[in-house]
Amino acid sequence: MEDYCGECGGKMITQAVNYDAWIDNNLMVIKDVPADVCIQCGERYLSLEVCEKLDELTSEQQFEPEEVISVPITAYQKVAV
Repeated sequence: MEDYCGECGGKMITQAVNYDAWIDNNLMVIKDVPADVCIQCGERYLSLEVCEKLDELTSEQQFEPEEVISVPITAYQKVAV
């Protein structure tokens, strides 16, 4: 990956991040995904190898979830008064 962010020019560091994807109207979160993250703006960059593996995991759902959580959902129109 690059040493500097393509968005703002900030320095990049390698971190484990959460990756979320909507699959068949269900939210899936994969924790501890390796990414280069800008310390200035927070932009995330994933390697091609990581992207390919995430595509494989999310398209085939090749894993059992470690945990399942409940997430509250509301419509913007109902809360933005």
